[in-house]
Parts: sequence; C-alpha cells; structure tokens
Amino acid sequence: MNSAHGTGEAMSTRPFVIVLIFLASLASPLSDSFLGEASAADTLVCCDSASVNLHLLGSASAGTLSPFSEDLTETETTATIANAVTSEETVGKWILPNVWPGTIPANTWDVSIQYEVSSAASAQVNATASLKIGSQTFTASTEPGNSILPQGTGTLNFAIDVDATSISDMGAIELTLSARSVVFTLPTGDAKLEFIWGTSDSDSTVEGEIPLFDLVLAEPEVEGSDVYFSVLIDSNWGMDMLSKSNSLEIIVNGQSLTGDPIETSSDGGVRVTWTWQGAKGGVEVVTVEAQIIIESGGETL
Repeated sequence: MNSAHGTGEAMSTRPFVIVLIFLASLASPLSDSFLGEASAADTLVCCDSASVNLHLLGSASAGTLSPFSEDLTETETTATIANAVTSEETVGKWILPNVWPGTIPANTWDVSIQYEVSSAASAQVNATASLKIGSQTFTASTEPGNSILPQGTGTLNFAIDVDATSISDMGAIELTLSARSVVFTLPTGDAKLEFIWGTSDSDSTVEGEIPLFDLVLAEPEVEGSDVYFSVLIDSNWGMDMLSKSNSLEIIVNGQSLTGDPIETSSDGGVRVTWTWQGAKGGVEVVTVEAQIIIESGGETL
C-alpha cells in the first residue's frame, strides 16, 4: 500500500468479488429502502513487503529514517569532515524503529547521500555504508569509480546486497555511514566535505524493500440501500500512515468512490470507511479493490 517521490510506489489490493443480497423491505413496500447482507469476511489483502524510500532525518548522532517525505524539513542537517581522515570515523547513524514484522526479501538496497566539496578540487573518499536489519548487518564500500567526489554538490551512492531475512515486531533498521580515509586534492584554504540530508533539496535516502503494514478489506456493512466498505491499515505508524500518505482510495466495479471517507483509529491502526450508493437491489456481485499511495510517482504493486 504505498508509493514514493520519484521512486516510490503505490500498493493496491488484488480485486475481491463480494456478493451483496438486497431484499425489498416488507414493512415499507413503497419505499426505496432495502434490507441487505454481504457474503464476505474481513480479508488480509496486502502486503508482505514493499519498495520504499526511507528519508534521512535528524542529527548525525541520533538520526532517524522515515518513509514519509512530509517529515522533511526546511533546514538541512550536515556532517562535516574538514581535515584529512586517516582512521575510521563515523559520519552519522540513522534508525527506523518499530518496523512492522515480516520478511525482507533478498535484494539490493540503494543508499544515496548528498554531499558538497568546497575549497578543494576534489575529495577522495574511502567510505562504508552499513545496514543493520534486525540482528544481521550488510555493508558496501565506495568503488574506485565512485570514490573521487569533485568540487561542488553531488550524490555518493552505495549498493548494498541484502540477504533474505525476517524482522520481528518492533525490530529496527539502522544505517551507519563511516569514512576510513578522506584526502583533499589541491586544497585552497579550509577544504571540507559536507554530507547533507533532511530537506527536499538535499534528500538523502535509503531505498529497499520492507514490511510496512497489513491492509485488510473489512466485511462490508449494508444499511438500507447504502453499502459501507472499510479498509483497515494496521501499522506501527498509527494515523501517520494515513495523514502523511499521498492518497487512499477504494474502487468498486472499476469506479473510485468519491466523497470524504470516515477516518477513525482502530486498535492502534486506522479504519477508513466509504459509502457506496450504486447498489441496484436483488442479488448483486461487486468487485472491490483498495489502493494507498504513500508518495506520488511510483509503480503499482
């Protein structure tokens, strides 16, 4: 159930067929009301894991990761290396706490760190990005072609191969960036290398596949000629999963339901309910699917 800025994604449930049975009310034979029932139970429809961009936020010593671009601020955060480094130095650590339990598939995670080199022609960097997922740690270091950072701004990239693993409820994902050596070429004055994150213009990210939530299509409720369709979003982000996401919609018979749905907290998760007034009465079969987009511009799962 999600998507991302540029490299995000939309998650959608596979369509479910629901049989609605409407009976004309015997008490009011001239009215337009119906008595009805739905032959469908609560159904878990999504998601084992999903591709997501985790944005680096906060300080270098106590940073966090967030799947929501809305958490980016207008003030960038930096970690500065102003002298040549000859021994390993930690640049920063960022943690995504309380990850939803599930399986993380084998895949390559992409770490993109924004930087700026000033008062030098370039900086040659020997750096390592480490991902701790649950109890396992995976690392990648700068390649020869990616180790020389020219003057000005740019992006330092790491491709970290992650093995299939599982993560328990309230487990954490931690990114650590460290530099073993930094050498400035043709320094003039106070040469420095700054790593930058935390704003939309300097958005450093980790892209990978993780469990984000459970998406449940609730048993429909029939009241008169109205049918109420609800989606339950169960995650460790509570109402943020809804308020900070780009959009959430439910589609009945190929048509997105319009109008403002009712949003309520439900056992730590979120319940969103739409009213459908397209029932015709009698025995009716409808196809229902739901989609949530965390950030715009991604593929549909």
